[in-house]
Amino acid sequence: MHHHHSESEESSWRQYYPLIVIAIYIIGITFINNFNGAIIHWQAWMYQFMAAFFLVFSAFKFLDLKGFAEGYATYDLLAQRFYFYGYIYPFIELSLGILYLTKWELMFTNIVTIVVMGFSSLGVINSLRKKTTISMRLFGYIH
Repeated sequence: MHHHHSESEESSWRQYYPLIVIAIYIIGITFINNFNGAIIHWQAWMYQFMAAFFLVFSAFKFLDLKGFAEGYATYDLLAQRFYFYGYIYPFIELSLGILYLTKWELMFTNIVTIVVMGFSSLGVINSLRKKTTISMRLFGYIH
C-alpha cells in the first residue's frame, strides 16, 4: 500500500524539521550531561534544558528581530496590544536562559517563566482555536 503525501503536508514537515532537530539536540545534550551511571539527575536536567531552550530560541529570534516582532504581533495577545513587546520578548528569553544557566534565584526564575510562557501560550491557544497558522518565521530561520 502506497501512501501519497500532499505537497503541503511535505512542505509542512520540512518547515518543522529544523525545529525537531534542534529540540532533539537540546534534549540529547542535556541527557548526556546529566547521566551518571544508571541515574539521570532530573532537576539538573530540567534547568539545563530550560537554559538551552531559551538561549537557542532567543538566538534564532535575534537573527531576524524585526521579522520575529512582526510575526509575534499576529498572535501574541500582549504584542498585539503593545507592538514593542515583540522586540523585548527575545531579550526576556535570553535573560531566562542565563538565569537557568547560572541557577540564579531558581524560584523567581521559575515563576517568571510560568507567567511569561503561560501568557504567551494564551495567544497560541487563541490562534489554534481560530485555526490561524503561526509562521515558523517566528523562530528566525525560515522566511
